[in-house]
Amino acid sequence: MNILQFGEVDLYEEDKEYEGSISFDNTTIQLCLSIEEEPDIESLRSIEKYLKCLRVHLYEAYYLLIQDFQFDLEPNTVREYMEHHISEFPDTVLLELFDTLTIDVRTFFSEIVVKSITFNPDYSDSFVVIDMKLPDKYTDYTLVCEFDSEFELDSIEIES
Repeated sequence: MNILQFGEVDLYEEDKEYEGSISFDNTTIQLCLSIEEEPDIESLRSIEKYLKCLRVHLYEAYYLLIQDFQFDLEPNTVREYMEHHISEFPDTVLLELFDTLTIDVRTFFSEIVVKSITFNPDYSDSFVVIDMKLPDKYTDYTLVCEFDSEFELDSIEIES
């Protein structure tokens, strides 16, 4: 099966990773398709459809992050990520990054970029993993959003 961003995907090969990239809002997002067992054709078609509607899915991911912050959902991962960076950055960095010292959640997330998306067709609870973060020059910490095979948010974590 051919998926535009990954090329020809071997339906009979196990333990294989396919890499690609896609442009989104003036940034390049790294893509990975990680297959451990013979891939299910329906899962691959689902990934192909996801990529065709990427803009919608990424806007939804941003929306879910902001919702997580606004509703102060446990374990408060998004709030922790934002507050950590605002408290750790000196004012000069805050001004450079946000053009203001009064930073609300929308201002903060306007600078969050998607770095990579990994597709795991073998795992229904981490079918799509989106890594988002502030620009690399400011932090090593990443917000990792895992979506299940129905593209529903499963978890949000911070990784470094």
